[in-house]
Amino acid sequence: MSDKCCSQNKEFCEDIDAIVSLIDKLNKKFFRVQNEITSKTGMTPQQYYLLTLLWEEDGIPFHKLAKSCCCSKSTITGIVDTMEKNGLVFRERTSQDRRVILLRLTEKGKGLFGKFPEIEEMFGKCCSGGLTPAEAKELRQLLEKLNRMTIVY
Repeated sequence: MSDKCCSQNKEFCEDIDAIVSLIDKLNKKFFRVQNEITSKTGMTPQQYYLLTLLWEEDGIPFHKLAKSCCCSKSTITGIVDTMEKNGLVFRERTSQDRRVILLRLTEKGKGLFGKFPEIEEMFGKCCSGGLTPAEAKELRQLLEKLNRMTIVY
């Protein structure tokens, strides 16, 4: 934290430092859980997440996928390359703008929808333990606020 912030409100700065540390620890734990759970599908957590996005809305532009995953278009390209080799997705240029590339599900990719109900259940169980519905709602609202306010350089 900046010296100006800490000199004005030391307790607030300590709280922010603790929040950042907890988010980092949770991120690492969640990543390990994701790897363990999705390994049963033969996919990485990133590949599985892209599939879940495409199951909700097929034909998503690369830039939108990158934003949803909080990563670069080049990172998405690497993930998609593997998924394409595995026959799960294909790329399609739009007729309106040839620069825009959409990601679409193949029949194989569509066919995986609903094949792993235990994964969604496991994700839910690992993340909801000990929270009441009201606490979960409040935490979600606070995390959404923090996400909106976080500046990425």
